[in-house]
Amino acid sequence: MNSELFTVSSICRVLAVAASLGACWLASSNVVRAQEGAVPPHWIWHPAGRDGGAFPAETRYFRKTFSVKEPSRLALEATADNEFTLYLDGKPVADGADWHELKPVEAKLAAGSHVLAAEARNTDHGPAGFILRGSILPLGQGVPIHTNSKWKTSDAAPADRSWTQVAFDDAKWVDPVDLGVLGTPPWAGLTTAAKDAAERFQVPKDLKVETVGRPAVTGSVVAFTFDPDGHPCVSIERGPIARLIDDDGDGKFDRREVISTLVENCQGLAFLGDALYAVGNGPKKETGIYRLTSSKKDGKFDEIAVVRESQHGMGEHGPHAIMRGPDGKLYFDTGNHAHLRPPIDPHSPVNVAYEGELLPHYNDSRGHAAGIMAPGGEILRSDDDGKTWKRVVSGFRNQYDFGFNRAGELFTFDSDMEWDIGLPWYRPVRVNFCPVGAELGWRNGSGKWPSYYADSLPSAVDIGRGSPTGVTFYQASRLPAQYNDSFLICDWSQGQILAIRLNRRGAGYVGKPLPFVSGQPLNCTDIEAGPDGAVYFSTGGRGTQGGLFRVSAAQPLEAKKPAGAFPLDAIEIDSPLSSFSRKKLGEIKAAHASEWEKALSEIARDIHEKHTDFQRIRALDLLSQFGPEPTDEFLAYFTQDRKPAVRGRAAALLGLRQSEAARKALTEMLLDSDVTVVRRACEGLIQQPAETIPVDRLIPLLSRPDRWLRFAARTAIEHAALKGDNLKALNRLRMPRAAVAAMLAVVRGTSINEGRQDAYLKRQAALLKNKKLDPASHVELLRLIQLTYLLGPKKADAPASATLRPILLGQFKTSEDTPVNRELARLLAYLDEPGAVAAILKHQGTVADHAAQIHDSYCLRAMKEGWDEENKRQAWAWFETASKWDGGFSFAGYLDFMIQDLLPRYGDKEKQALLAQADKYPFPTRVLVRSLDVNAADAAQLAELIGLGRRLAEKPRSGAEAELRDMVVDKLAKSKKPEALAASKEMAALKAAAATPARAVKETKYTLEQLVKEVAKSAEIRKSASARRGALVIEKVRCLDCHKYGPKGQGVGPDLTTLNSRFGPVEILESIVEPSKVISDQYKPTTVATSDGKVHNGMPIVNDAKNLVLLLSDGSKVTIPKADIEEQKDSKTSVMPEGLLNTLSLQEIADLIALFESAPKVAPAPGVGAAAAK
Repeated sequence: MNSELFTVSSICRVLAVAASLGACWLASSNVVRAQEGAVPPHWIWHPAGRDGGAFPAETRYFRKTFSVKEPSRLALEATADNEFTLYLDGKPVADGADWHELKPVEAKLAAGSHVLAAEARNTDHGPAGFILRGSILPLGQGVPIHTNSKWKTSDAAPADRSWTQVAFDDAKWVDPVDLGVLGTPPWAGLTTAAKDAAERFQVPKDLKVETVGRPAVTGSVVAFTFDPDGHPCVSIERGPIARLIDDDGDGKFDRREVISTLVENCQGLAFLGDALYAVGNGPKKETGIYRLTSSKKDGKFDEIAVVRESQHGMGEHGPHAIMRGPDGKLYFDTGNHAHLRPPIDPHSPVNVAYEGELLPHYNDSRGHAAGIMAPGGEILRSDDDGKTWKRVVSGFRNQYDFGFNRAGELFTFDSDMEWDIGLPWYRPVRVNFCPVGAELGWRNGSGKWPSYYADSLPSAVDIGRGSPTGVTFYQASRLPAQYNDSFLICDWSQGQILAIRLNRRGAGYVGKPLPFVSGQPLNCTDIEAGPDGAVYFSTGGRGTQGGLFRVSAAQPLEAKKPAGAFPLDAIEIDSPLSSFSRKKLGEIKAAHASEWEKALSEIARDIHEKHTDFQRIRALDLLSQFGPEPTDEFLAYFTQDRKPAVRGRAAALLGLRQSEAARKALTEMLLDSDVTVVRRACEGLIQQPAETIPVDRLIPLLSRPDRWLRFAARTAIEHAALKGDNLKALNRLRMPRAAVAAMLAVVRGTSINEGRQDAYLKRQAALLKNKKLDPASHVELLRLIQLTYLLGPKKADAPASATLRPILLGQFKTSEDTPVNRELARLLAYLDEPGAVAAILKHQGTVADHAAQIHDSYCLRAMKEGWDEENKRQAWAWFETASKWDGGFSFAGYLDFMIQDLLPRYGDKEKQALLAQADKYPFPTRVLVRSLDVNAADAAQLAELIGLGRRLAEKPRSGAEAELRDMVVDKLAKSKKPEALAASKEMAALKAAAATPARAVKETKYTLEQLVKEVAKSAEIRKSASARRGALVIEKVRCLDCHKYGPKGQGVGPDLTTLNSRFGPVEILESIVEPSKVISDQYKPTTVATSDGKVHNGMPIVNDAKNLVLLLSDGSKVTIPKADIEEQKDSKTSVMPEGLLNTLSLQEIADLIALFESAPKVAPAPGVGAAAAK
């Protein structure tokens, strides 16, 4: 899962008190913990008068307070021995007089504090108990609320029922006695009138969804699969592997049994024969792939063998899924933070990796994935059940799972880096088609490749925002036909499962996303088709409530007709890659051992043309999976088959063979009329020994218009022996498209010397002049030029650069934003063409797109020549404008990086002038001041800095101005010059005076309960509240030092403009009053001790090679040279100061709430974006 997704969960602080991914954690004096999802509810009662298992005939009272941070839904059921009445926020919602029957409750919850209260009566001396189980259901996940020892109880309560209200003080109530979990005698045989928990989900009208595994049975599930007997087996979060058991045969699971504790916290499970392959933490806590077996053959796994260890742990970006492919091989995927331990076959289909960023690289400005280099996330294949591994596809960020369609093609669902939103290198969540040898272009920080780069492949479908988890292809027959071979993908954070209809476009695929399941919560983690043909999905992850659910046809479909005589019963089996179908196939083969090979071979050949393409492909796959493995000659027979789908599958299987017969067949298929067949033949040749790859037969494919085909052909050429005649043949190509692809193959596949690099650059310059160059070929040529520089020995000083500069400048257009124009700007910056500075600045001032303008500055910051006074002024002013744009968490930090790179273009006098204009441009001036060495400054520059500090200190400041002011004071305070030290003290005094009101302000130490009662729930004060006055209050309490509200403030923390769309008054007040109660990893503060004896506590907002910049609790920022850091560790104290509201009156607090409530509510973002696969 993707861990950095941004959710606004606080006010006036950069600390998120809700968990990421839209979590709506509960908070109160009796916190409902997410981990309760795997724990059943308990029977409870008041402890007074207990006599063994009996209690007096008395009435007892129970309470549980909680709060939700966004509008939610409550779903629960309750009962008591003997009678009860249940209240929600003072209103009766359920009652009962028979403990055998659980009474259901469903209610909408507004954001804010709530209370469940119950009056329960034991009518006779004897057993007594009260029990409640349920969930709070916000977006994306469910948080349980059960009776347990953390409730409060009393033997008396006010007659006015005030005890059923949130504001009631239950401090004198006592803890209940725990009488045991649900099912404890004498309360066996409970029935329920509650609706199925799955009713919170929505599915298309031709489907239905139901719960088959309750949270108490499943625990929090992070992955699951079906065993060979069709039982679901779940990986419990941070726990063991368990099998779910249906005791009464009703199709719902009643309990679980642990089948292995040898590997825990597994994110990948696959039953292969008698073994269970598990991806997780082994007995010594080493992460990797393990093979589990059962010595007693009792379904419990007590033996373990390491298949291959991982180099890193089981993080969210670590090792994930494992499965057997349709070719019978073992496949495994891992996110970008972990890789299998070496060796990886050096002759893998993906064996070239480089960063590929032309201009100087930026790590993420907040330090995420810093140092994580190519190949990033990857999918690997083992042809010998895990002994050796080949890298098949690379360049992912964090793909959690993968699947194969009926044609045997590989697909996955990859995540975005949402902190990059607003930046030119942001890439949305997407479905990727993953042909053999593919590179998908993820790189860390600013290095991510755009989808149009020739050395990578684009997505099949762009989804938008999300957090990818489990995926599967539906290949059973019990859902309506429209779902056949649909790619079902789970999105944890958006709370949805999509069905992607994938269709061929040329040699690649494009897709259309359709809703399959949605709901609140839908914290979906994994998905598979079951033995009954229904789709099952699990929930859980990050401590949230688990469960197992089934999606089936709303109206029973006509039963699938038996296939009849063998072998059609094997060929048409549902879910052919599942363990239960593989077991059945093994039984069918054993029963027909003497005719298995002959029957399948006849169907594959289909001499009498009786069988479908699917049946014939399945016959080939069954022989490959279960044997006897088809001979090369048998597969070569299909090179001339009448059906492209069959030819393509044969090509893929031939590619796994390294024989003369296989290569001959694959080479013949390069002339096929179908582009997909040719592409798969190229992929097969990629996997052949270098000296046997027929470069001369691949070369004609480099001029083909299909990008997927051209990529495969070029990759095959790169794997060949590129020397002698092969190299000469490539260098003879003159048509632009073919020549570009040929040179790209040589640049990537060999180590080019200076002579070849210069010759290629000259050829590329000539190609740029070709008037018939189409935009796609043009941008591929520009990428080739970049790689010729990057991978060659000479850089911008190569002789051909002088030829290229004027050509590139002449093609750059100052009024267009196109891929060609962006790459022209990139190359012009790399070559430091003086005339490009004015052109790029003009472009920046002309185009409207923010990301395009940022790309211009990303290029300009690398340029040393061509700057004049006006250009520098324009570049400087632009950063002030851009600082006010919306963007992800890393947005402002990247702008800081660019300003830092530009500073050397300004001389000392120019920097002095910039200091004089700091009031106008505070955002970029921050970076200037941060870089200054005050001790080395001349008198004029020091005087300007002192003057700036005085101006800024004279009145209250916020945002960039406040940060700049504090930076100036800090810089001067560290100076050795007497005048600087004196000035710093003067400014500190001025700052204090400006921040101190003229009259004394009475401080009130507010409690959360007081503010909830006297502000949030007071109709009188809320009625008189003013959003206009609230706009003054938000500046008074300095929220804008860290946050944006509308056009004002800083974007370091969550944007407060849209707060009203997600949170209510109670949650806002709670976040301010108790800032350190819950701290999200996204805003985790750190404590730093420096060599001068100082200790700083703050949140890192810039973390570059030389400096760590912390946001402090007063909204100021401190720059700490890393050389001065003696110790650094995580802190548990929030960056937001406590007592922020203490200087305000209750009316002012209500005005602040009114300000947020006055903003228009934002409609939820669409869950599905436009497809962008071209």
